[in-house]
Order: sequence, then structure tokens, then C-alpha cells
Amino acid sequence: MPVPPTWAMVVFLFCLLSLVAMARPASAEVTRIEFTSKQPFGTFRAGDYVIWQAKIHGDLAPQEAIPGIDKGSAQ
Repeated sequence: MPVPPTWAMVVFLFCLLSLVAMARPASAEVTRIEFTSKQPFGTFRAGDYVIWQAKIHGDLAPQEAIPGIDKGSAQ
């Protein structure tokens, strides 16, 4: 026999559906990858390992906020 929904359950479901409706995916696109260095790391059972360092360039939608942007540094 089904259990009738309680007031708290109805409020919870309403809040959950409201959050899902307001969520939107961030739109970002990687436009270029610039490899800056390649260094050997070692030879293991699977083979030779290499460390690649790179800069990733991309575009964000103008309305997107970037978390922690105030803590970053330009190099």
C-alpha cells in the first residue's frame, strides 16, 4: 500500500526540482593546446613514461563566472 507524501517530502521534492531546473551547463571550448616541454620520467613494465607539460587555451561564455580567478596568476 503506498505511503501518502508528507509535507516535508513535498517541500524537499519541490526544492530539488527547482535546483535541477535552474542548473545549466557551463559552455567552454578548448581552442588550442600548446606543448611546452617533454621529459622522460622512467621505464616501467608497461614501457617508457614521459611527462608532457602544456598550456591549454580556451574560450568561456561571457556570462560564466570563473571560480578562484582572483587567486590565479598570469605567466
